[in-house]
Amino acid sequence: MKNDGEELFVKVGRGAVAYFGKQPVEGIVKEVETLEDIVALTEGEVHGKVLLVKKAGVTGLIPILPEIKAIVCTTGGVGSHLAILTREFGIPCIVGVKLDP
Repeated sequence: MKNDGEELFVKVGRGAVAYFGKQPVEGIVKEVETLEDIVALTEGEVHGKVLLVKKAGVTGLIPILPEIKAIVCTTGGVGSHLAILTREFGIPCIVGVKLDP
């Protein structure tokens, strides 16, 4: 978010860092709740997206992980399958996120 040319960061929730990455990430957020949502992503433009993952089976994300910029997941912990995968792929990821209302 920018205000008169000055970049602002707005906190929208809190979670555990699974993989930090090398720099702050910004991008278009796509919400994923179901396996059908993941399939729809594979059929569209997914490159450079930030995923907000809710309840979706994370194994369905494996084919598109190389294209993803970052992941915010409302479930899991730093030892979860998704957290391990994001570390292996070098994708910034926050898990167990509680979003502010």
